[in-house]
Formats: sequence, C-alpha cells, structure tokens
Amino acid sequence: MPVGKSKKTENADDYKQKYLRALADYQNLLKRVEQEKQRIEQEVAFSFWQRFLDIYEDMLRADVFVKDQGLKMILDKMKKFLKDSGVSEVELEGKKFDPELAEVVDVVSCSDDQEDNTVSKVYRKAYKLFDKVLQVGKVQVKKKS
Repeated sequence: MPVGKSKKTENADDYKQKYLRALADYQNLLKRVEQEKQRIEQEVAFSFWQRFLDIYEDMLRADVFVKDQGLKMILDKMKKFLKDSGVSEVELEGKKFDPELAEVVDVVSCSDDQEDNTVSKVYRKAYKLFDKVLQVGKVQVKKKS
C-alpha cells in the first residue's frame, strides 16, 4: 500500500474544499443581498417621509390662516403618526447652530451680550427618523460683527 493518499481520497478532499468555498461564497452573497435590501428599504422610507413632511408642513402653514376643526383633527393624527413612526422634530431655535441639522439662509448681527452662532429664527423645521437626519432645517443665525 502506498504511503500517499489514494486518488479517491484526494478527489474527496478536493470536492470538500470546493464545497466549503462555494458555501462560504453563498453565505457572503446572502449577507450582501440582505445589506442591499436594507439600504433600499431605508432609501424608500426616507423618500416617503420627506414627501410626507412636505405635505405636513403645508398643512401646518394652512392651519395658521384657516382655523378649521377638521384640519386640526387631521394635523393631530398626522403628528401622532409621525411620532409613532419614529419621526421627531429637532428643536433648533435658541440652540447653537449645527450644520448637520440645518443650513443657514440668513445671518443677523447680535450684541456682545448675546451668544454667537445661535439660531434666532427657523424657516423650515428639521426632523430625524430615529437617529438619522431626515430633513435639515433652514435657519437664521446670530453672528457677532
């Protein structure tokens, strides 16, 4: 009997290695597909919420001018829907300006006793979906001259 492996044993080992590589490739493919699926779902969700926020903010502006009980009920339902879905408004006014949460559309000067680089007015609210910024705000910022 020869000292080396038999041809059948070598073939079996070769097929086993090919099987293990194919299995690893398949498992990696499953992980990549799942990551891509999650990325697409997140993009769709962000797109939906951004469009929904446009409508919601239009309704809020309408509520300022049209005092209607039906409109108020719809706004209350929309606000609850946003909250229940993990969408929250980010408080900007009076806070230190954060470029991750807002963009500056106007700058006003402030006196020496006021804090520099703070948001003095919000033109468009900022929102987060859980911990990610969904919509950046548009703000006015105080700057020392």
